[in-house]
Amino acid sequence: MTNPFSLKGKVALVTGANTGLGQGIALAIECERLALGRDARIKHSDGASFSSHLGVKVYGNSHGFVKGYAASRNSLSCVLIGEQDGDMQRDYGYSSSRSLGGLWSPQRIADEAVERTVSRLGARKISTRHAPVLFHPDTAAGLWGHLVMAISGGNLYRKSSFLLDKLGKQILPEWLTIQEFPHLPGGLASTPFDGEGVRTRDMDIVRSGELMSWLLTSYSARKLGLTTTGHAGGIHNWQVSNTGQDFQGMLKEMGTGLLVTLGVILGGRSYITTVTPDGLIASQPSAHGTSVQEPAAGSIPSTGDSSEKTV
Repeated sequence: MTNPFSLKGKVALVTGANTGLGQGIALAIECERLALGRDARIKHSDGASFSSHLGVKVYGNSHGFVKGYAASRNSLSCVLIGEQDGDMQRDYGYSSSRSLGGLWSPQRIADEAVERTVSRLGARKISTRHAPVLFHPDTAAGLWGHLVMAISGGNLYRKSSFLLDKLGKQILPEWLTIQEFPHLPGGLASTPFDGEGVRTRDMDIVRSGELMSWLLTSYSARKLGLTTTGHAGGIHNWQVSNTGQDFQGMLKEMGTGLLVTLGVILGGRSYITTVTPDGLIASQPSAHGTSVQEPAAGSIPSTGDSSEKTV
């Protein structure tokens, strides 16, 4: 049997040189300047920031494993405050990359911060209705956390997961596949070994909608009578398949509906208890394509078994 504590090969976690302090400050100032000059409704900046990190991780354990690796990370962000008719809203633009060259430009981050902030101004409550729902990419990414928890070893051996008996069974649409690539060059979640020194490997989490693997640490694997999957400390670079549509294409297909952009709360074990959409937006087609209109505020209760609920 393969020794899970053995390690072969290399993972590229340092890409490009880290920038100097002066260059980082200049990037943050430029990002803030561009953001404040674009739209009259942007009244204040809550700060622009740049960070650059280079570190080395070394791990050793009683199995004779002693390995380490260097890793870099850079980020640039800008937070803005907008105001319209007495209504004030805050939002941001952000980019993170292993390499400095992989960061978005200050212009792109400023544009995103402005667009996100002004899109939340003038929110109103909407009437009770049945409507299709689309989750913004930033919000949709958070939904996967519910799946991660449901297939993690700790919840499995405690029998507190709604997917207890679903390994090898269909849990998602057939078009959906989730693959994990821990050794992806430059990946923000890349790592040659997990938090226990167990070698990571490429694997299918979901294949054509079928659940292919649990996420196990050494301890949870022993409790379940299984073998660790190298997930002490979390998941590693999930790649989620899609139907080929871009964001605008999905908006067009949805027509008039609700675009959840902020504030999804997943509560309890297997229930989506509340959606508090400070950035819930009604989307409707126009003569020039599909556009996002009428930001909405309030809360929408949504309860039900997560294994059965479709949005």
